[in-house]
Amino acid sequence: MKKQLLALAALLAAGTTAQAQRVYPLVTISDIQTVSATDLAACNDAPARVGDTVRVRGIVMVPGGQAQSASGRQVWIRSLDGDGPFKNIGIRFGGGNVPTTPTDLQTVLPGDTLEVTGLVQEFNGTSTTNPTNDGETQINPLADGVRNIGDGTGPAPTAVLLPNVGILNDNQRLNNLTTGEQVEGAFVEIQNVTVTAINAFGTPVRYTFTVQDAQGNKVEVSDRFLAARTAGGFVPPAVGDQFNSIRGIVIHSKNRCQGTGTNNRGYEIHPFNASHYVRGASSPSIGGLTRLPIQPCSRVNTSITATITDDGSIASATLVYTISGGAPQQVAMTATGSNIYTAAIPGQADGTLVTYYIRAVDNAGNVSISPSADAPAFFTSRCGGPSVRDLQFTPFSNGNSGYNQLAVDSVRGVVVSTTADLNSIYIITPGATEWGGIWLVGGATIATLNRGDEVLVAGQVQERGGMTCINVTSATVLRSNVTFAPIDLATTALSPYDFALNEKYEGMLVRVNQPQPLFVVDSNHTGTSTNPTANFGEWRVGPDVLDPNSGVIVQTANFGGSNYGSKNVSFISGRRWISALNPGVTPIIVQDGDRLQSITGLVYFSFGNFKLLPRNTADVEGYLSAVRGFVAPGNSRYVLSPSPMQAGTFFTLTDKRASLEGRSLQVVAYDNVGKAITLQAEGQANGNSLRIKTDKLTAGGLYYIVLFDAQTGYKESHKVVAY
Repeated sequence: MKKQLLALAALLAAGTTAQAQRVYPLVTISDIQTVSATDLAACNDAPARVGDTVRVRGIVMVPGGQAQSASGRQVWIRSLDGDGPFKNIGIRFGGGNVPTTPTDLQTVLPGDTLEVTGLVQEFNGTSTTNPTNDGETQINPLADGVRNIGDGTGPAPTAVLLPNVGILNDNQRLNNLTTGEQVEGAFVEIQNVTVTAINAFGTPVRYTFTVQDAQGNKVEVSDRFLAARTAGGFVPPAVGDQFNSIRGIVIHSKNRCQGTGTNNRGYEIHPFNASHYVRGASSPSIGGLTRLPIQPCSRVNTSITATITDDGSIASATLVYTISGGAPQQVAMTATGSNIYTAAIPGQADGTLVTYYIRAVDNAGNVSISPSADAPAFFTSRCGGPSVRDLQFTPFSNGNSGYNQLAVDSVRGVVVSTTADLNSIYIITPGATEWGGIWLVGGATIATLNRGDEVLVAGQVQERGGMTCINVTSATVLRSNVTFAPIDLATTALSPYDFALNEKYEGMLVRVNQPQPLFVVDSNHTGTSTNPTANFGEWRVGPDVLDPNSGVIVQTANFGGSNYGSKNVSFISGRRWISALNPGVTPIIVQDGDRLQSITGLVYFSFGNFKLLPRNTADVEGYLSAVRGFVAPGNSRYVLSPSPMQAGTFFTLTDKRASLEGRSLQVVAYDNVGKAITLQAEGQANGNSLRIKTDKLTAGGLYYIVLFDAQTGYKESHKVVAY
């Protein structure tokens, strides 16, 4: 009997599961991915099913656990009926990165057949032309939404040969949506390409590189998978190296199909196995590039040294350099030891920008260039150590410092934010109007610094997620209480991202106060019509209340990972952030149409955009809620009487729905210029009523009285006159 009951329970459970599964439609990958040619031509690659929860089946192409995100719970599948346009999609579990059930995505293997139930999303949709409809389409499975329904004997993944890189991008690496979108998520192969640029970044150092085909079309070969990381045995190529073929998954970063901005990545290829790199003619390998001194001083020659090797022999090695953007000058490098080559750049006056790279030719005529002729190494001659400007300034659109991965000392600046502000420390050069701020990391080494401390720091310059920083090894306080001020900017100075326009403000303390008036134009910048619940603490301030895509992105409350919003700022993008604020910080949920005079903060870069990080509530000036005076008496929860009310006495506040006893209700009056006046209660609440003192109000004044319930986040306003 017991066994029969267990069997019956199992059947009932299976039936319940089946019923739960049936509520979600079974669709094909093509049903999800297909986008019309008309939409693609208009720079819109969002499929119609974004926001839907569906079931889909496909054959795994990528082993679980290899993707270096989502704890390895990210794979790509292709259609059961073979290759073709719009027949591939990524599966990325983001639900706290705990195992999916009944099958853990981290354990699946190529050839497995999966049935996945999950939400169709667009990842990384942040372009300026269409901010909610671009990026990679993916399925975020339900916690119990992954089932392996095959026996692992499905067709092994085979790469689709692309006739040229132009299917993906053009010669500026701008994506070609009309053809590239058809192979998003596909396992592809490109052939006969040449390396044109190497990008080193992060800690530990990661590498991506750009290749171009015979027509000059370019694609970035990137490192989503372990096989492309140094920890997985990857050895970066040199500029000029040739590849007979490269295979990998096509991943779409973001749209720049209308040519806006310069921070484009386009479609990328991500190899997931060491065999996916098939090198061609071996060009010389240039590594170990160093300069001494790291910070050259005027009239002192700079020694440039590199290790150059080849499977044959080195015919020539040349140092190519420019002075202040002048014509390239060349000097032959001398072999000084086993594969070691060196040459010198003549000393230059303080403030001189020097760029340089090495060109090596082997006995077969193969050529390598490092770092790159388009983005060479560079420094500014400066006695006494580099300035903040020297570390931040770059003439090249990749935004990388000329001191990346190099040790520096005697960098002087004034602390403008501390661990008490943003849990991030920045220093600036007071009075600098550009290239004058930089982010410091270093844990306990810098944790005790205070605002106004003038410091000398030493450490390694690094690029982290697009931000230049100093990983500080020592910090010496020279003096304290140094005055500083933000620079004033217009909203257009920070958004959209444009290297020439706003890279110079990275890490600086700025005050956005132009034009007037300013409004909250998007109270939840990361929420979209297809995914309105997405909220990463970002909101946008701009001049046009009807244009949610123009203005400066602000981040508050959300701290962790790549987010650094302060928990000391009252103004937050939703109720979910109320509990994130530090004790004593009054939460105010921003709303579209709210008005402000200015907002001050540090300029931070992440996910393709500059964002403003205010340090505390005082950095937001003249905030005036749009709802003040617009609550219809018939819809209001609270009653204020009498109205008009007499200054210097009190008014009675009544809640029409519930008792006020024990409630944390905040009452703030705003005058007609936006000055906030906190009003105090006169005694304790009596049931639904509470008396509020008007001793801070002025007779003849017009006020917007805002009532905020900290427990629920509910806010209401009333327009009143004091006499």
